[in-house]
Amino acid sequence: MKKIFWSLLLIISVAGKKAVAQHADILEALARNGKINTKLPIIDSLLTFKASKKQLSDIQKKFDLSSRDVSEIHELSKRNKGEKLNVSDIPGTTLISALLWYKGDTSRVTFMERYKPFYILSIPTVFGHGDMAVVDIDLIGGGGYTYLLIKQQGQWVIKGELVRWVV
Repeated sequence: MKKIFWSLLLIISVAGKKAVAQHADILEALARNGKINTKLPIIDSLLTFKASKKQLSDIQKKFDLSSRDVSEIHELSKRNKGEKLNVSDIPGTTLISALLWYKGDTSRVTFMERYKPFYILSIPTVFGHGDMAVVDIDLIGGGGYTYLLIKQQGQWVIKGELVRWVV
């Protein structure tokens, strides 16, 4: 019984490290393609990708995804939990503590005035047998975007962009 427990723990640990590495690869691809300006600060916590029914519909239409893909994104987004971002995930960036951002309404305004423009990123939601991903990027003081990335020849490439809001 102990052997099974330790084997499962090892599998979960390896799978978790693989997912975090994959997330870093996706974020690095966005930075490499100029979708994340590495000179601007980033909140150090990746939020769960949450999409409303309308946003999922927009994603499906804009990216020409199947209903099954959209269902998978929706289900995965319910299971994803927040994740800490490391400086090494997007080389050359400055991270800002999420605790400063999420303190409360009055300090949030002060925080925005002090740091904007800055990014808030979602956890990349990987779907379609691990070869597609969606990620939200909010540039506070700029705009909000959803990106579709596809893995081609072992590299993540941007397949599409959906503008959600612009300041």
